[in-house]
Amino acid sequence: MAYLKLEYWDSCDFGGLVYQLGYKNVMYLDVDVGTPTIEVIEEGSEDGDKNFVTFWKKMIKSYKFFMPVPEYQFDALNFAAMHDSKEITLRNGEKSRCLTFNVENKGWDNNGANVQVEISFSVDYITKSNCCQDKIEYSRCAACQKTLSGIIVANSAQYNDPIANGILINRYYMVYSTITGLSTLMFLGDKDLLWRDVYDWDYVCYGTYKWYLTGTQYKIYQYLTSSVAGLVANLQCYCLPNSYAQLYVSDNGGAYTATGSPVWYNLSVVPGINYTMTAGHNYKFKFYLFNNNCNYGYSNEVTISA
Repeated sequence: MAYLKLEYWDSCDFGGLVYQLGYKNVMYLDVDVGTPTIEVIEEGSEDGDKNFVTFWKKMIKSYKFFMPVPEYQFDALNFAAMHDSKEITLRNGEKSRCLTFNVENKGWDNNGANVQVEISFSVDYITKSNCCQDKIEYSRCAACQKTLSGIIVANSAQYNDPIANGILINRYYMVYSTITGLSTLMFLGDKDLLWRDVYDWDYVCYGTYKWYLTGTQYKIYQYLTSSVAGLVANLQCYCLPNSYAQLYVSDNGGAYTATGSPVWYNLSVVPGINYTMTAGHNYKFKFYLFNNNCNYGYSNEVTISA
């Protein structure tokens, strides 16, 4: 990051700004904060044997820098100091909540055109309590909780007249308009032979198809689709939230090899992963799905002739 980034907002509307809808001010400063000073604050009490028992410890990093700014920016910095929420992102990408933020005028330059300002701030870096209530929780890996009896296209003959088209009663089916869109898990009961929506499970499956629950509908995951423009294949990797897709490519029957860097889930479909092919070659694509503590394996395979 080329600049120091200051974000500030408030729990109340003031200064003519509406903060209740989530608005935040952002200011970029072309300055390097240099070396911080570190302070460890400890709080506790003595037990019956005169031993000090720590309740919690906090490590605070404090920074200070000087820079000349025009009067309007000096006003903006003082306005920022009035807000109850401030975050600083340093040039190295480290982002922390500000505990203190002070602005001090060190004198005017250029006949009052600029003010030499000193800015000092401290950030809440690491907090440790005397128990394990702050332990890091690992998410459970997604696993199929219910195997379905089939998949049905919405408003198809199977859906509109299920009994006449071989649909079994008291069974669960995934109903979809497009396989990559939002789908509805439905149950065909034996009493009135009517479909009803179901969302009792977080993860369901049918054959190689897998879905996860989002609200009251389901999205497919670990599923690959593609489109081609000229010699560029665009691979859309449908993933679980907070996971990565690593593309694997096989060229003309060769072994699969990992290509490029893993892609975060929110970019794996749009824009997806582009791969430039060679004319006359036959390609196979798949992706490996994983997150920080779960490995889900490979998706389906897509074949493209360039």
